[in-house]
Amino acid sequence: EVVRIDAASFEVTDRVRVGDGPVGLSLDEETLWVVNHQEGTVVAVNTADATVARTFPVGAGPTASVTFQGDLWVTITDGGDLVQLDAATGEILTRTPLGTSNRGGPTGLAVGNGSLWVAMQGERSVVRVTPSGG
Repeated sequence: EVVRIDAASFEVTDRVRVGDGPVGLSLDEETLWVVNHQEGTVVAVNTADATVARTFPVGAGPTASVTFQGDLWVTITDGGDLVQLDAATGEILTRTPLGTSNRGGPTGLAVGNGSLWVAMQGERSVVRVTPSGG
């Protein structure tokens, strides 16, 4: 689960059951995206009322997500992929193979300079991904 804590009082104000193995969080306007590694899903939590709005299956072993250019991007560490989803419907738009090794695959995501930056755990490197505009 994820919990909301009041910053002034340090009291827990909300608890939301999000799935098995939550490992990654990202925030986009009014949505908290929670990546569930064990369950292979990404969950959209509405931050206004602390409820699960949507759950999208993405594949085995996701670890991180970020929104970029209106879409949701997720690293699938176990499968070695970067997945682009429609953030409203969960439809998988692209699945880009980035590879894995015995030390792991893509694990982290960041946005900057018009690109996605993907941390490759097994290769100990960072890959720059610049999506095409069409």
